[in-house]
Amino acid sequence: MQEKSEKNAEISARIKTIIENENINRNVFARKLGYERSQTIYDILNAKSAPSHDFYERFINTEYSEVYNVSWIISGKGEMLKSKKNNEYTYTDSPVIADELAVFGGKKILSSGKAIPLYDIRTNIGLKSIFANVQHNFIDTIIIPNMTNADGAMYVIGDSMAPSLKAGDIVIFKKINNTKYLIPGDIYVLSYEIDGDEYCVIKRVNEAPKRGFLQLTSEDREHNPIVIPAKSINAIALIKASIRSYSMG
Repeated sequence: MQEKSEKNAEISARIKTIIENENINRNVFARKLGYERSQTIYDILNAKSAPSHDFYERFINTEYSEVYNVSWIISGKGEMLKSKKNNEYTYTDSPVIADELAVFGGKKILSSGKAIPLYDIRTNIGLKSIFANVQHNFIDTIIIPNMTNADGAMYVIGDSMAPSLKAGDIVIFKKINNTKYLIPGDIYVLSYEIDGDEYCVIKRVNEAPKRGFLQLTSEDREHNPIVIPAKSINAIALIKASIRSYSMG
């Protein structure tokens, strides 16, 4: 626990260095990252909380990501400022521990693109653990032009949602903080717990006839609908887009 606190304090100090280098205050920095309130930045700078995946995603979509290395913020290794090669901003070629770079996988990030982390989410690994730890089961990053407000991506397992989604497709998802804001009939990836067992599924979600329950429906009619208590859901995200490969090569 102490080691984690010390690491958070070190990250906070590096973010403070960036703010000082930009000659701005915390409120301006928070607005630049798109926060409506500055409290998130204050908590990070005071080491009360660690930067989340959302923070890094916001940072990489600002002009700051064209100047400062995200790898340096996370690990303290390498150079604070980016080098510029062939009109593309890249991470410096410094050795960085892989798990410290897991948020973006140490991949080259173009200033015009958006880095979306790709996760390996199996049926026994829920979204809750992914949202709690952005480095958990990280595989790679993908960049989709004009794709905004995405929290992650994952591979589809199984064909219960075919033909809309097939095994091997990649789906892009956005975290939903409250089930009250679900759009009936849309496709979601969700984790829920029943009798101590946790499940992670991709289904269409609708209100069930019984108050406080939701109905999870597959596209393949051979799979019967599942009705679960809304309170059993511990994490849920809206599927915003999907990627399908048609090449066998």
